Amino acid sequence: CARGAPPPPAVVALLTEQPRDQVPLLAAESLRALGLARSDPAALLKAETLYTSLGAVPGAARVRIELGRLTGDQARIDAGTRVLEELGDVDYLGRHSRG
Repeated sequence: CARGAPPPPAVVALLTEQPRDQVPLLAAESLRALGLARSDPAALLKAETLYTSLGAVPGAARVRIELGRLTGDQARIDAGTRVLEELGDVDYLGRHSRG
């Protein structure tokens, strides 16, 4: 996810088998990976909601951008980008720019 590409199918399969409810941050990242690998807006929305509830601002912003790109929602992309710019997350923005 962080490298700009969905995880390998074997990793996605493993994530679907693990009890994610025991480690909420892992659950959010698992949902994000599944959403990206399957182009599943519902999984990405769940990931964004979970990241937000955990106070994981960078994760929520990244997923917001990814969900916006998947659904064509420019407002989501802009909102996520603004947050990451404020946080100084130039690495993610640089890897995922749509120049």
